Parts: sequence; C-alpha cells; structure tokens
Amino acid sequence: MARPAPSASSEHLEKIIKGLRAVVPVSSLEAALQRNQLAVWPKTQRVPLAAVRQLVTELAEEQQEPWLLVRAFSHLNYTQTFLAGTYLGNARTLRDAINLSRRYIQQNSDLASLALKQHGGLASIVVTANPAAQASEQQLLAVFMR
Repeated sequence: MARPAPSASSEHLEKIIKGLRAVVPVSSLEAALQRNQLAVWPKTQRVPLAAVRQLVTELAEEQQEPWLLVRAFSHLNYTQTFLAGTYLGNARTLRDAINLSRRYIQQNSDLASLALKQHGGLASIVVTANPAAQASEQQLLAVFMR
C-alpha cells in the first residue's frame, strides 16, 4: 500500500501563518497564500507539506531572508501558560517532553523523529529527518529552535 504524502495539521499551518504575519508584509503573505491555495484551507483537512514548503520558500526568496521561518517562529507565544495548554502541559520530565514531542511531530508534520539520548548525567535530543518529507533545513530548524 502506498504511503500518503507527508502532511501537517491545519493547526500547524495556522501557527506558521501567524508567525509569518509578524515578519512578512501582509500583502506579500496574502498573495503567497493565494498562489499556493492556502488562503482558506479547511480546518478539517491536513495540509500537504509540499505546499507549506513552497509557501515558505517563495516568501524567503521574496524577502531575501533564508531563515524567514525561524524568525517567524520566534514571534510565537512560548510562555509557560501557553505551553501548559498544549501537549507539553502533560510532561513532567525532560524525557516526557521529548516523547510527547516525538509523537506530535510524527503525527502532525512528518518532518522528523526525535529521540532522547542520555550519556551519564547529560542528555541530548537526536533529530532524524524523514527523507520522504524532503523538508528544508529551514523547516526543521524552525520546528526545534526557540
């Protein structure tokens, strides 16, 4: 059976658009959303990752800003109150947060998988990109930075 094309949740698209609004002129953003048929994406449908990638690539080239998505994500609300209302609100330890993030990413973006590696008292997060997603380095960094 063929595997479905990589996709993201409509909520993920909404977060990307919200971040982009902070760093891209509204007219440019709206035009790019129209061109990529994402202006009125149904909340009940998953968004093809290729369409999101195309949107971000176009805007990054237009703005001459290769790290546009990283800058956009830096404008989102990551306060403790906000995070408590997300899937991370159930995390009691670093390991819990990593495990929850890994599940979320696999289900909602298909970009990569996460693993927590411990070496004595030290821990690191290992990000393994999904080759089928063909995500840009910019997308991966935007998901995991901040």
